[in-house]
Amino acid sequence: GISVGVPGAVAMLELAHRERGKLPWADLFKPAIDLAREGFAVPPRLATALATFRSVARDNAARAIYFNPDGSPRRQGERVVNLPLAETLQFVAERGSRGLAQGPIADYMVARVRLHERPGTMELSDIAAYRPLKREVLCGPYRIWVICGMPPPSSGGVAILQILGLLEPFELHREAPNSPRAVHLIAEASRLAFADRARYLGDPAFVDVPVKGLLAPVYLGERRKLISEDRAMAPAPVAPGYPERGTSHVSIVDRFGNAVAFTTTIEAPFGAQMMAYGFFLNNELTDFTAQPEIDGRMVANRVQPGKRPRSSMSPTFVFDRERRLVAVLGSAGGPRIIGDTLHALIGMLDWNLSVQEALALPRVANLTGGTELEDRGTLPGLAERLRSMGHEVQVRRHDGGLTGIRRIGAGWEGAADPRRDGVAKGD
Repeated sequence: GISVGVPGAVAMLELAHRERGKLPWADLFKPAIDLAREGFAVPPRLATALATFRSVARDNAARAIYFNPDGSPRRQGERVVNLPLAETLQFVAERGSRGLAQGPIADYMVARVRLHERPGTMELSDIAAYRPLKREVLCGPYRIWVICGMPPPSSGGVAILQILGLLEPFELHREAPNSPRAVHLIAEASRLAFADRARYLGDPAFVDVPVKGLLAPVYLGERRKLISEDRAMAPAPVAPGYPERGTSHVSIVDRFGNAVAFTTTIEAPFGAQMMAYGFFLNNELTDFTAQPEIDGRMVANRVQPGKRPRSSMSPTFVFDRERRLVAVLGSAGGPRIIGDTLHALIGMLDWNLSVQEALALPRVANLTGGTELEDRGTLPGLAERLRSMGHEVQVRRHDGGLTGIRRIGAGWEGAADPRRDGVAKGD
């Protein structure tokens, strides 16, 4: 209950449809309604999540849909029907976002939050007051391209542009994919960007986020001096993060050249593990920083009423110097979204990999602590080489969740992360 934030995705989608949509609003819901009503086969990722997070079965509504009468989770390939979700989607198709913001669904969401064993304080007025915001896209140069992403309160756009700005003089395009030098430099630049993220990034309606200063060439030049080409910086302590696996990203380009990079989340697997009318409530408030003050300084991402939490969402567009769209991409993965999206960008732009090759690259991350290497496909000897340079290396499983599209001649190529169930489709 206490971790549930006001859901806003439907209101945002409604705004986007009102301004840019062509098909009737209600028509967009029919495929999802049909799937919920007629059933769908449990995909591998959902089967694994149900087997791993069996505590979801404590919620009666979730247990009835996703678990068998004996309490065992539905297995891969078994059919799941979610009639309450079909009814909710039909309700929203007919009434728009106000179908969630007022009426029985809103009443039930608030009741579930406030009657939980760890109750939250959400009120009907909070849901009714929510408004999606349009923000100016954040763009910056990298070599011969222009990279555009999401501004604060997402930290993704700022962090990716910072990291690319720090890396540009090191000419990664001359390196082999995931060479020790390339991985070392990416990890060091990421460490610096995540340090700034922790200190400065938050909701700009509540804190002054110095975006221009963080991306200024003079500032990046001073930060770059901290990077040695053959020695890692000492790791800084970092607060443990919540293991987010409830995010999805979709990349789309249509035949008219319109493009969408869309990242959405309920935060953890199954969110707050509470269902309302067929859907899981989020636990998005865990994206706030728990401590309001650290070392005598107020934290930019501290909890405040009406505030949007900082995220790592990194929906990204790449343009050439003539402002022609070159690529669309983004990822799931909590704070590792930033590194995953960055790594795929470098794979495509610096190492000239196909979208599928770039999305499949073994991942590297550094969130100001140790350097993380993915446990599959990493180059032999890479961990040992990095340790010899002073990195504290952790080899770990990586969940992924990238999708991407890239212009190829007069057409497009698309790909989905092989670590997940996603697919690429086109006409």
